[in-house]
Amino acid sequence: MDAVPYGAADDGCPQVPLPATGVGVSSCVFEGRLLSGGHVVETSVFDVDALRAVEYAITRCSSVLICPADPLSPLSALIAAAAHVAAMVAIRTTSGQATPSPLRVAVVTADYHLRGFYRGLAVRGGSGSGGVPMRSIVPAATVGASGLVSVIDREDGRWSTAFVDSVDAALRLGRLDLLVVDLPVGDADELTRTGVPTVVVARDPADRVALRLAGQMAVFGYDWAVQTELVGEAVAVGAPADRLANRAGRRVRVVPVCAPSVCADAGLFWGDVASLVRLAGRSAPVRKLIADAFGLFHDLIGLAMPVGVYDQLCGRSLHSRIDELARGAKIVANGELRTEWLPMVEAELAGLLGALRAAERSGAAGQAGYTTKAAVLTPVLAEALDEGKNVLVVTRTEMLARAYAHHLGERWPGVRVASLGGLVDTGPADLAVLLGMAPTWGRWVYRSGVGRELAVLAYTGGQGSTSIGVPPDGLGDGFDEAALVAKAVAGQTDAALGMSAPRQRTRAFAALRSGRPADGAYRHIAAGLGAASVEVGVPRPAEVPPGLWDGGGWTARIEPDPTSSAGEVSDPGAWEVSAGLRVVFTDGTWAWLHEHSLVWRWLRHGGRVEQVEAARLGLGDAVVFIDGDAHKTLLAKVLQVTAQVPELAVAAAWLDYWRSALGRARARYRTYVALERALALLGCAVQPQTVRLWCVGSTIGPDDPDDVRRLGELLDDPILVARHLQVWQAMRTLRRAHIRLGRRLADLTRALGPAAATGRLPADEILDEASGLTAGDIETAVAVAAVHDITRAAAVPRILVGERRAADEPVDLICPNLQEARS
Repeated sequence: MDAVPYGAADDGCPQVPLPATGVGVSSCVFEGRLLSGGHVVETSVFDVDALRAVEYAITRCSSVLICPADPLSPLSALIAAAAHVAAMVAIRTTSGQATPSPLRVAVVTADYHLRGFYRGLAVRGGSGSGGVPMRSIVPAATVGASGLVSVIDREDGRWSTAFVDSVDAALRLGRLDLLVVDLPVGDADELTRTGVPTVVVARDPADRVALRLAGQMAVFGYDWAVQTELVGEAVAVGAPADRLANRAGRRVRVVPVCAPSVCADAGLFWGDVASLVRLAGRSAPVRKLIADAFGLFHDLIGLAMPVGVYDQLCGRSLHSRIDELARGAKIVANGELRTEWLPMVEAELAGLLGALRAAERSGAAGQAGYTTKAAVLTPVLAEALDEGKNVLVVTRTEMLARAYAHHLGERWPGVRVASLGGLVDTGPADLAVLLGMAPTWGRWVYRSGVGRELAVLAYTGGQGSTSIGVPPDGLGDGFDEAALVAKAVAGQTDAALGMSAPRQRTRAFAALRSGRPADGAYRHIAAGLGAASVEVGVPRPAEVPPGLWDGGGWTARIEPDPTSSAGEVSDPGAWEVSAGLRVVFTDGTWAWLHEHSLVWRWLRHGGRVEQVEAARLGLGDAVVFIDGDAHKTLLAKVLQVTAQVPELAVAAAWLDYWRSALGRARARYRTYVALERALALLGCAVQPQTVRLWCVGSTIGPDDPDDVRRLGELLDDPILVARHLQVWQAMRTLRRAHIRLGRRLADLTRALGPAAATGRLPADEILDEASGLTAGDIETAVAVAAVHDITRAAAVPRILVGERRAADEPVDLICPNLQEARS
């Protein structure tokens, strides 16, 4: 057997295990001689290291806790095989005879994939040779519903490894030489009375049982090496390598879904969780009832499709499942729980379903403040697909995976869907979307690496925050799913880093050598580090141009740099020059664009348009031209059109007055910061960035009507002071028209397509009923062109940029450095 000679307790900790030189299962895995289902077992060197630690613990009859680097690794089945191989090698070494393993190993797990994986294990003598099935030597057994042991691969009833679903079932098997427990299990508290050498595999290091046992036995973890990017060549090829690579730079993003009514009803059920967990230990029927209740709860809060669509795709409606739960609750309340109080979970879940339906109806009616995950999932997927990301949606069960695959496949056939149980056979993605907080048994998904970024849709009763903001108990007022997810990820990260710290690893190996497992127990707690591994993302604020908001704060410069030229500081003139692009489109037309000027880009997956800097354009992107100008903003077009509409002309005039006042204020105070400070003295609470957006015309105006009055007071403008409510109302009117026209621009772009000029919407379709503004007022202004080629130019005058030019129009002679830039 390959023992683990890692030096004295005070030695430094090696970053990766030493090369394999022995004959244990760890060496078989390392050398590629262990097969499962005819294929080489895909694993990492961290799993090899864990197996060596287990082999070493077995020789000392010690217990050990392993927090695997890859939660999807079939480590529990490999540990059972490692024990048998170690025993057979020991017999062969001492007696010279080859005999089956005399050990009886029990594996407690709820993952039925491990049983099939174990039965498929085989060891081959060398590269290219066929393997000898281990089931013919160390057969597997299971315990059926009747409590009888069923041996699959032998007729004489002899077994070597039994797979059971509880510690109690394992102890009823009689004599055991080794107990392997794959957390979580329902009766894990029974581990304190087993008296059997035990290997505990904690996929979730923050599991309460794992944390308690970590103080009693030697602990081995690997997150420290993975997250500090010390992986190097420690990872084998295949899916495990991709998952660990994702984990090295992992990012968990909570996407808050503001739904106070949903959180209020979910909070009623959440308040009963402790009672339900306690009752689950009473009997099998009660455990099934409680499991069904938790399953329904997670299906409801994780519902990211309309309720009616779910009922149609899944065959059983949510309402019928709640009715069935109510009948089961009545039976156990009158029988098994006659002397106990059973919370009315069926009524609480019915209320949650009603809240979801009400939120759907309110959202369909366009009422503000009502949001569902179905409404949020669409932009999350569309944005990722438009950025060219590989997307995976993760559901709780396989049945849900099939339903979501059908639902999403109609619009986004490229989106993959997998259940938590099916992730082991699913390739990782750029973005994995989890539809709700993971159930207790699946919280390992947060650290699984199934996506380079993991986005979790989570309900919250508030508006969300751009900071982590984890409450001390993980709860806000009542049920706050976003806070619970953030707390789970942060706590999980802290526990995993503590279990895998270099000094902890060295202490654990020293404890195994000395035979005092408690000396290697978990003591190094990295409290607070986990908060950096999760963030709460919020939608981009309305009317904020790109480059100013990255989900965490303002990023653009408010003022020019001190080294900026005079031309850059002053208002741009027609002949100012700056770095630019010559963009050629698929129809041969072309345009000069400034790198940092804003253009409209069409996002086909999201069915919408967005403003981006021209430098971010790529080949194949579709650029929207308004009046033949790529740089023209929709707001400018709105003002141009509304000036010709009598009902909106007055509002446009008031906005012109507001803008002229801003220009006077900007000239007087010179900088946006100085202007903001002057307004703040009068009670204005906006940030300098907001003042900048007012001045440059990227937004229509303030949300607070008093800010209009404050600007009038600052300028001693009696008209602005006296008429500030009219000015603010004009802004509201134009803002509504702006929103409507933004939607219409997306509709027109969708109808036109990147290279087509047909299928336009009816010109008489009314956009604004109050003004009579129609699609015909802006339809002829919209054109879309797909990018074919981009060439950089060092200096392009402002007067030349933005205009879409004919294919045969020559390049302007004023840009002589174009050919140099091309070369």
